[in-house]
Amino acid sequence: MWEISLSGQIDAFLCAIVLGALLAVFYNFIRATRDRGLNSFAAVFIGDLIFFIVSAIAVFIYLLGVTNGEIRGYIILSAAIGFFLYRVSIGRAVYFLFCTVLKFSAFAIGRVSSFLIKTVLICEKPVKYIIRLIKPLCECIMPSIKKLLKSIYNMLYTVKDKKKPRYDADEQGR
Repeated sequence: MWEISLSGQIDAFLCAIVLGALLAVFYNFIRATRDRGLNSFAAVFIGDLIFFIVSAIAVFIYLLGVTNGEIRGYIILSAAIGFFLYRVSIGRAVYFLFCTVLKFSAFAIGRVSSFLIKTVLICEKPVKYIIRLIKPLCECIMPSIKKLLKSIYNMLYTVKDKKKPRYDADEQGR
C-alpha cells in the first residue's frame, strides 16, 4: 500500500475538487448542445455516454497519478463536491455563456454557408462560359503536349513491342 502524507492528501483533495468542477463544465457544454437542438433520445444517450466515459477516464487517470491507482473514497467524494459546488455557484452563468456561444456560432455558420452558396451560384455561369471557351483550345493543344511528355520506353501504354528495352551503361551517357 502506498502512503500519502497529510499535505499530499489535502492537495489531492483540493485538486479532486477542481477535477469535479472541470467535469461539471464539460457536462454544462453537453447540456447546452442538448438545448440547442440535439435533444432526441439517441443524442441524449450518446451525450451522456460520452460524459460518463470521459469522467471515468479522467478520474481513473487522476487516481493513477495521485494514489498509484488505489481508489480512495475522499478523492471520489471531493470530485463529487467539486461538481456540486460548481453547479450551485457559477454553473448557471457558464451554461448561459455556452448557450450564447453555440447560438452565435450556429448563426455565424448559417451566414457564412449562405454567403458561400450564393457566391457559387453567382460564379457558376461565368465559369461555365470560360470553360466553354477554353475547351476547344485545350483539345487542340493536348495531343502535342502528350507527345512531348511521353517517353516511349517508360510508359506501358506507349510501348509497341511489349518487350522491355535493354539499357547498356554506354547508352546512358557513361
